[in-house]
Amino acid sequence: MGEGQGTTATITSYLTPLVTSITSAVSPADIVSIIGIVFTAGIMFVLVWFGARKIFRGIMSAVKRGKISV
Repeated sequence: MGEGQGTTATITSYLTPLVTSITSAVSPADIVSIIGIVFTAGIMFVLVWFGARKIFRGIMSAVKRGKISV
Protein backbone atom coordinates (compact mmCIF):
# COMPACT_ATOMS: atom_id res chain seq x y z
CA MET A 1 0.00 0.00 0.00
CA GLY A 2 1.33 3.46 -0.89
CA GLU A 3 1.46 6.49 1.35
CA GLY A 4 -1.65 8.15 -0.10
CA GLN A 5 -3.83 5.05 0.20
CA GLY A 6 -3.28 4.70 3.95
CA THR A 7 -4.02 8.36 4.58
CA THR A 8 -7.14 8.24 2.43
CA ALA A 9 -8.43 5.16 4.26
CA THR A 10 -7.83 6.86 7.63
CA ILE A 11 -9.61 10.05 6.59
CA THR A 12 -12.51 8.05 5.17
CA SER A 13 -12.87 6.06 8.37
CA TYR A 14 -13.02 9.28 10.39
CA LEU A 15 -15.47 11.02 8.07
CA THR A 16 -17.92 8.11 7.59
CA PRO A 17 -19.80 8.65 10.89
CA LEU A 18 -19.99 12.40 10.27
CA VAL A 19 -21.39 11.96 6.75
CA THR A 20 -23.88 9.37 8.00
CA SER A 21 -25.16 11.65 10.75
CA ILE A 22 -25.51 14.62 8.38
CA THR A 23 -27.35 12.63 5.70
CA SER A 24 -29.71 11.15 8.28
CA ALA A 25 -30.46 14.61 9.75
CA VAL A 26 -31.10 16.42 6.45
CA SER A 27 -33.38 14.93 3.84
CA PRO A 28 -33.66 15.99 0.19
CA ALA A 29 -37.14 17.34 0.97
CA ASP A 30 -35.59 19.67 3.57
CA ILE A 31 -33.09 20.96 1.04
CA VAL A 32 -35.81 21.57 -1.57
CA SER A 33 -37.92 23.33 1.06
CA ILE A 34 -35.05 25.63 2.04
CA ILE A 35 -34.29 26.44 -1.61
CA GLY A 36 -37.98 27.25 -2.17
CA ILE A 37 -38.10 29.54 0.85
CA VAL A 38 -34.95 31.40 -0.22
CA PHE A 39 -36.23 31.73 -3.81
CA THR A 40 -39.61 33.05 -2.66
CA ALA A 41 -37.98 35.52 -0.26
CA GLY A 42 -35.75 36.75 -3.08
CA ILE A 43 -38.71 37.32 -5.39
CA MET A 44 -40.58 39.18 -2.66
CA PHE A 45 -37.53 41.35 -1.97
CA VAL A 46 -37.22 42.28 -5.66
CA LEU A 47 -40.93 43.13 -5.92
CA VAL A 48 -40.81 45.28 -2.79
CA TRP A 49 -37.65 46.97 -4.04
CA PHE A 50 -39.18 47.95 -7.40
CA GLY A 51 -42.46 48.93 -5.75
CA ALA A 52 -40.69 51.20 -3.29
CA ARG A 53 -38.71 52.80 -6.12
CA LYS A 54 -41.93 53.44 -8.08
CA ILE A 55 -43.64 55.00 -5.07
CA PHE A 56 -40.59 57.15 -4.29
CA ARG A 57 -40.34 58.35 -7.89
CA GLY A 58 -44.06 59.11 -7.95
CA ILE A 59 -43.82 61.16 -4.78
CA MET A 60 -40.75 63.04 -6.00
CA SER A 61 -42.42 63.70 -9.35
CA ALA A 62 -45.55 64.99 -7.60
CA VAL A 63 -43.48 67.28 -5.41
CA LYS A 64 -41.51 68.65 -8.37
CA ARG A 65 -44.53 69.17 -10.66
CA GLY A 66 -47.13 69.93 -8.02
CA LYS A 67 -49.52 67.14 -9.08
CA ILE A 68 -49.91 63.43 -8.43
CA SER A 69 -49.97 60.78 -11.20
CA VAL A 70 -50.37 57.05 -10.87
